[in-house]
Amino acid sequence: MPFVVKKPGEEKKQEKRGYSAVLYGPPMVGKTTTLHDDPSWRVCLIDLDKNSTTVEESENVTIIGVDTFEEYLSVKEGVHNGVWKFPGGELKMDFDLYAIDSFTTMEEKIKDYIVRVFAPNRRREIPSKFGAQSDWGDLQDIEIREVRDWQAMTKRDKNPINVLWIGHDNLVKNDMGQIIATELLLQGNYAAPRIFSAVDAVFYMFKKEKDGKVGRGIFTIDQGIYKADARIAIQRRGELPPVIWNPKWSKIFSILGYKK
Repeated sequence: MPFVVKKPGEEKKQEKRGYSAVLYGPPMVGKTTTLHDDPSWRVCLIDLDKNSTTVEESENVTIIGVDTFEEYLSVKEGVHNGVWKFPGGELKMDFDLYAIDSFTTMEEKIKDYIVRVFAPNRRREIPSKFGAQSDWGDLQDIEIREVRDWQAMTKRDKNPINVLWIGHDNLVKNDMGQIIATELLLQGNYAAPRIFSAVDAVFYMFKKEKDGKVGRGIFTIDQGIYKADARIAIQRRGELPPVIWNPKWSKIFSILGYKK
């Protein structure tokens, strides 16, 4: 049993568990850069974008570059097993945080995977090109399954993990062309809301001037059109400010409930 909920008259059983979060926002705002801002945490960056220049020199960040969805699945299996085995070596997967960057690129790799491996014989206008009606449903289902697989690893009894999904933002407009919300940049109608509901926290990152300097911050709760939601116990809500400047992930995950 991953955790026990306290009932009246019972003592609460403390169980270690991890947490999952989505960090999204505009390009070039510094989302990946936050991974090296907290040297106390060892981070494994699963780099689908192959664009991790800002953290390449960071001693606390180990970067695993991924070219295909199958390679990503191999890394995920390594996290599940505690050791990632690859041609020529292996890596112990005992990091404080696993960051997956980015959702947008993963979506393209899943599309390729669906055409090559998942449903290669499906009828398509161009046989080797993603786009059949069933392809779109499979794309969103696989995206949501991946988020739920990692979420399950945060709750397991032995060696639970912490995971951070990184992605770009998408402006949602009404029929009048007015911006009414932001959400994770994904194709399809239902993937982003279901992904938001399948993690413990959603953070929106921004840059703005603060005290005469340009700083990075994250929203932890909804701010008008900016959708964010960190789910913690009501009695601890005061520990989580609506905006966290210069975020350090060890502190943020400890607020969510993680105890190392």
